[in-house]
Amino acid sequence: MGARRKLIKEIPVFGNPDVNVIEVELYFAKGGINYFNYEVEARGYYVSICPYKVSHEGNFKSKSYSAFTGVKTLLLEASRFGQKKLETLKVPEDTLSTLLNQVLERNGLSLVDDKQAA
Repeated sequence: MGARRKLIKEIPVFGNPDVNVIEVELYFAKGGINYFNYEVEARGYYVSICPYKVSHEGNFKSKSYSAFTGVKTLLLEASRFGQKKLETLKVPEDTLSTLLNQVLERNGLSLVDDKQAA
């Protein structure tokens, strides 16, 4: 069985010394109770956007993050996992931009492309 996660893109950012990249990831979750907010989450495919600090030292790459700094949303409810569905599922651009803007605003970040354009 293949991985149940797929990295869609890494977006370089600036504005916070603890963050230098935002990762957009698609994954399958089995659903059930979320013990952080005590809500029942649906089983299916989710998109997650989370800020990370990525460090490279020699042959090693490490990622660090702070809890509760990212966002996720359900894209498609599913009763079971399918690798082909994970590989072919596309995140709508409006959903992606809405979630990305939430993470940027919440963490005081800006896109590197915006800095170069200014």
